[in-house]
Amino acid sequence: VRFKSRYFLVEFVYEDGLVDESLNAQQLTRAIKDAVQLFHGDFGLGCILSSLAGSILVSSSFSSHNNVILTLG
Repeated sequence: VRFKSRYFLVEFVYEDGLVDESLNAQQLTRAIKDAVQLFHGDFGLGCILSSLAGSILVSSSFSSHNNVILTLG
């Protein structure tokens, strides 16, 4: 069995230009789940739940560059 992972590089742009240091992986996961459920409903959320389980990696430079690497397996 071969496992595949998909990687997404996301950059956050804040309106005030300041970095929000309180953002963490749990909040990001919750925001992604909420957005998927809003746009794709319960079925769409069900399709991605196994992929999002423990798969969000926050890059070490997040606090200075607003970058997040999402790994979806």
